[in-house]
Amino acid sequence: MIILLAGGLRPSPLVQDVGMSTLDMPLNPKQRVLDHWIHCLEEAANLSQYTAQHAIVAYTAKSPQPALPTIAPSRIPQFRFVSDQTGLRGPAGTARDLSALLDDDAIVFLGEAARVIQCDLYAFLQDFLQSGDDISIARNGDKSPAGIYLTRKSALSLVPEEGFLDLKEQWLNNALASGKTVRVYSLAKGDSIPLRTWDQYLEALRVTHGVEKSLATTIRFGQADRHASDNNVVVALPGAVVSPKATIIDSVLMPDCKIEEGAVVVRSFIGSGVRVQKRRSVIDRTLIGRQDERRLHSSPSPDKTRSENGTILSSFSISYWLAAPIAATEFRLLP
Repeated sequence: MIILLAGGLRPSPLVQDVGMSTLDMPLNPKQRVLDHWIHCLEEAANLSQYTAQHAIVAYTAKSPQPALPTIAPSRIPQFRFVSDQTGLRGPAGTARDLSALLDDDAIVFLGEAARVIQCDLYAFLQDFLQSGDDISIARNGDKSPAGIYLTRKSALSLVPEEGFLDLKEQWLNNALASGKTVRVYSLAKGDSIPLRTWDQYLEALRVTHGVEKSLATTIRFGQADRHASDNNVVVALPGAVVSPKATIIDSVLMPDCKIEEGAVVVRSFIGSGVRVQKRRSVIDRTLIGRQDERRLHSSPSPDKTRSENGTILSSFSISYWLAAPIAATEFRLLP
């Protein structure tokens, strides 16, 4: 089973800035964070003997509903979204409840959904299968937590049926105290990049496109165009209209937005339907509608520019949900 944990007690600064799930953030004109997760997980499954029958994206009422994957998973038979309406179980409690019906020897992959995976998940999986340990915790090259775990379901059974429990502090300590074997695995060939702030998101874009900080990646009108210049990364989704005489730096342009001649957009998120008029400057801003403008948490700025003729981002879709707080005896997916 694969469980991506996409919720929390409160939204991250990035989610507050852009008003959408981190899983819906674009990495290129054709792939969002959720699509990238699916690609990495299916690639690892292709190379190993591990078969995941279920993949679940779990989020809480405090987090936006993620949209469906752009492309349906090919090697994961059942892909679902579920919501813990209370948000009071915590990541370990949610993982315990969703895996309650599995055999004790079943392997569960846990991932913090607000990350961009650039590491070798296949090597992580193979190391766990060969070690025979109960839990494996991944860490990045700088020894920071990578936010991904492999565990046997028996270790999740240590989580109480009620109450809040986190992964790192409480669940792992309980597992060690009960005699479970816990392994720390150093990721190879890249890291797991967190996506909690705008600056982290820009760094993930640079790494995803293989561009050093001294170079620029500009993706406009749905086609990639790489060139050297000013440590710049721009993602413009198909449908974004950008004047050749506009200046765009370290920004994301959603479909149907319009950037006019002489406009300057720097370190900003421009939502669907937003128009940045001629010679206007938008710096360190999130524009997702005429009345919905916010400064980015990671880079405050005194700029006062407002959008014209903006519209609110379209509503999200979801395929399945939980009608009640998650519990082992109540776990059911509703169409």
